[in-house]
Amino acid sequence: GNANGKSIRLDSGVTGGSRIGFKGVEDLGGGMKAAFQLETGYCADSAAGAPNFCTGSNQFMGRQAHGDLTGAFGALSAGRQYSIGFNNLSTIDPFGTGFAGQINNIVDPSGIRLNNSVTYATPNMGGFVGAAEIAFGEQTGNWEANRETGAGLTYASGPAYVGFSFYDVSNSNGSGAAKKNYTFGGTFDFGVVKLHALAQKTTGPSTLDVIDLMGGVTVPVAGGNVMASYIHHNDRTSSDKDAQQFGIGYNYPLSKRTAV
Repeated sequence: GNANGKSIRLDSGVTGGSRIGFKGVEDLGGGMKAAFQLETGYCADSAAGAPNFCTGSNQFMGRQAHGDLTGAFGALSAGRQYSIGFNNLSTIDPFGTGFAGQINNIVDPSGIRLNNSVTYATPNMGGFVGAAEIAFGEQTGNWEANRETGAGLTYASGPAYVGFSFYDVSNSNGSGAAKKNYTFGGTFDFGVVKLHALAQKTTGPSTLDVIDLMGGVTVPVAGGNVMASYIHHNDRTSSDKDAQQFGIGYNYPLSKRTAV
């Protein structure tokens, strides 16, 4: 199409992608439970369907498709699922996910969903939870090619949340890292205002070396929440493409299921 000019459109989703899915849980006894979740996106404003399902993907059940086993040992999950790094980001970001001001517009989201992944999370120990993940590249003869490994440690208690996550993505021939990412941040809810802060470092070959810093607030106002954030993107490569992002929004719940 024409790259110039104006576009007037109606979009599907925004704060939450339109989806249909199935999930279930079975009690196996002895504190063990088995569960599954299958979820696909769709366009609520058109019959677009494939190839993108309004999710930028041509995959059926392309949002999530995983099975889980939980018990006193913790939680084990396998399939296509949200990454540890993305869960950490979305918890810290005042906009969560889906809004225009969300952190993923500028900060590395670590691959929102991972195919062929296995994730283990420890039981909650005084607010601390540790987790590890591996997403297999599934290339015959080279199991390290396109493989992702990650880990995280979070603390959540009362008004406080602190999270650290790390991931390493191998390149297409398995000879080294295509990307490494370190993310540390947290939130603290004072009641009258909730503070958000994050620092992130992402490195790779010579074309990737950035540091991102984010500060944000959530303020209860008139029954809803004002959300605001500022992000500074420091590109430390020779191209030196620094950037800044400002976000502000207001979310007002009309009911438990409906908000504007």
